[in-house]
Amino acid sequence: MNIDLRSLFSLEPGQTDALDAFIGHRLFEAKVWASPRTSDGITHLRVVECEPERLRVCGRIFEIDQTLHSFWLDLEREHSGSGVTWALYFDVAGSPRTQQNAIDTYDDAREIDWRVALAGRGEFRNGALVVSSTVEADPITDLRRVLELHGHRDVSSALADAVAGGSTASEILGRVGLVLKTYATTRAGLAEDERRNWDAVIDMVQEVWPHLV
Repeated sequence: MNIDLRSLFSLEPGQTDALDAFIGHRLFEAKVWASPRTSDGITHLRVVECEPERLRVCGRIFEIDQTLHSFWLDLEREHSGSGVTWALYFDVAGSPRTQQNAIDTYDDAREIDWRVALAGRGEFRNGALVVSSTVEADPITDLRRVLELHGHRDVSSALADAVAGGSTASEILGRVGLVLKTYATTRAGLAEDERRNWDAVIDMVQEVWPHLV
């Protein structure tokens, strides 16, 4: 069954509680926020892409102390139709002007410098998205997209399974490292900038598992 991502969150002004809650829980799980109820609401929302298989939104969200933050959420439905990979970016870095304008200027979160970048996987249960893994490792999501664009769906799927199969960030990175070791010859067929995506994930793995790859 293919779930329509457009039905996951209401994007109507004043009706974004579900989206707000999703963001708050991810930031709490990553220890960015002290509570999943730290948010005081989404004050601005921009829909970058809204398709059955892909959803990309960005905006601004208040903390209860009235500190204003920028965020960007990307979700992509897996080929199975019953799961989704997601990436959450939080707090634009850079000059005050960049912080103010970035989310209304760019169409790709990866072109912006963020203070926090999270990624993970979720499954659809009873019409809701239940997150099964979270890792502060957005380069994995970037690498999967590069691989899919170049027809390496087998490697991308193996990475998705690695993320889904781990219960901790360390375990996820260990599984990801084994995938990259198994498919090491794939890197040679990528362009220089795309090999940087591969190497960024390798660097993350080696910080935790220095002798794995």
